[in-house]
Amino acid sequence: MRAGMARLDVAARNIAGAATSGDEAYRPITAVQESTAEGGVRTSLSERSPAFTSYYDPELSGADANGMVNFPNVDTTSELIDGMQASLTYKANASVLRTAGDMAGTLFDILG
Repeated sequence: MRAGMARLDVAARNIAGAATSGDEAYRPITAVQESTAEGGVRTSLSERSPAFTSYYDPELSGADANGMVNFPNVDTTSELIDGMQASLTYKANASVLRTAGDMAGTLFDILG
């Protein structure tokens, strides 16, 4: 469940930072998940590579001497989809835990 929350947090941060530009542009991150030998999931965060995309717009205040402006390498549609997937995964895991608790309670009632 922590892995799902980490993915949701990353998507929210990336979406929030997507509108920044220039020298103060947000550096987007990526959540990398991998299975563990114990059957769980480990999540690590890393800076997205490339972190920025550059566009020519000399009118913007963050433009360099060549008129290029850095924007975070964030696709808001992909981030929204990843956030929704993370949310649904979290809800599914919570439902499994709730059902397991209900089943254990029923078993104790039968044995009790």
